[in-house]
Amino acid sequence: MDDKAIYYGIDVSGSTVEHGRVSVEQALKAIDERFTAMKDKYESAEEAIAATMFGFSMTEDTFIEICINARDKISLKLEFPSRKLFFFRGISQTMLELRSKEELASLVPMFFSAPTAAYKDYLEAYRGR
Repeated sequence: MDDKAIYYGIDVSGSTVEHGRVSVEQALKAIDERFTAMKDKYESAEEAIAATMFGFSMTEDTFIEICINARDKISLKLEFPSRKLFFFRGISQTMLELRSKEELASLVPMFFSAPTAAYKDYLEAYRGR
């Protein structure tokens, strides 16, 4: 797996904005920056989404999406294509609710280095703790 992923966010119009390819260290820095820039209150839902929703993608259809709903309520979603039966393709998703920036930061690095199916298994096992 590539050691870099595309860092993306959402703008106030709801469009995806790519911020370029990042390393694990740069991804962790982006997470810190998002938490540091958080406000207690936003003027609109669109402004809140633009400030708190972002992610990292390996390909157009393999990504993790992060939403900081509150400093102690963070959503992490992994999505990637999967083969159900020979030619039929589906989407595999795993979602976690996390309680801290540190918990999020501990889970993101493996996305950059592990095969996607192994990362999914890891997240599902983590959820079971």
